[in-house]
Amino acid sequence: MNFTINLNTNGNHGHQIKDWIGSYTIGLLLGLKYHHTYSKYLNFFLPKGYFENAASDLRKDNCINIQGPLWDGIRNYNEFQTQFKDVEINESHTYIFETALRVHPFQTIDWFQKNYINQNIFEIVCNDATNAFYFNKEKKQTDCNILNVCIHVNLHKNNGSSSNAPRFQFPVEYYLNIVKQLEVTNEKELSFHIYAEKTNSHIVRKAFSDKKFKLHIGPNRNFCKRTQNFNKIHSIFKDFVDADILVCSNSSFSVIASYFRALDANKITVYHPHDHLGNLGDYKNFIATDITGSFKI
Repeated sequence: MNFTINLNTNGNHGHQIKDWIGSYTIGLLLGLKYHHTYSKYLNFFLPKGYFENAASDLRKDNCINIQGPLWDGIRNYNEFQTQFKDVEINESHTYIFETALRVHPFQTIDWFQKNYINQNIFEIVCNDATNAFYFNKEKKQTDCNILNVCIHVNLHKNNGSSSNAPRFQFPVEYYLNIVKQLEVTNEKELSFHIYAEKTNSHIVRKAFSDKKFKLHIGPNRNFCKRTQNFNKIHSIFKDFVDADILVCSNSSFSVIASYFRALDANKITVYHPHDHLGNLGDYKNFIATDITGSFKI
């Protein structure tokens, strides 16, 4: 009845967290007990000191590997049951989830609403992720007069023509439209922070040249992986989680940050519903946009 997660896809920054949180969701759905496998990269987001049980304490003679990939998770509950029908609740078994084995947490919301499952797994996962993240970090104190707005502008890669796809590249006009609406719908002063990678950053600099925007142009992801220097990545992610308003792209990095802040009703997340984040209508702090960046409150 034990499980752990082995991150072995060598994915980029958000992908690795998405792999972990997707596998963690599966373990909870199956009623398994989590034992943490240390990851140098993930230790900032999910510090090993938070988790009570370590995979290193488990017996090694009865391990069962379950591999993905399930990049888009599983939307249908019957499909989930079929996929994992051979998993047994047996004290002597340790299941090792690996290779992007995922159910995206938001996919379980529908299952809970339809009474297919008896726990709100989405909220349990988000609560565990948040508590782990802040286990060894201070929450940023909110200025009651100024709202901190973090906008993740993803122009480094386009994944197809449909906005339902992860990594779909919205034009800068999408984000500027969101900015205009936020200014109209908020009485408080807004402090805008724009985050982008070096690739195509000239487009970002031109679009957000107004002095009201503070630009944060970071190194490309491959540079961080090659040098194993993740300080900038960690700093940006904490900014996303701490923000009063987070504007996501369809990139894993900002999408996954939304889970670490999902249950704080005072933190607003603006996002475009797509294959890796959606069905959040009951959570009023999530604001869905259309493909132009327009939204309704």
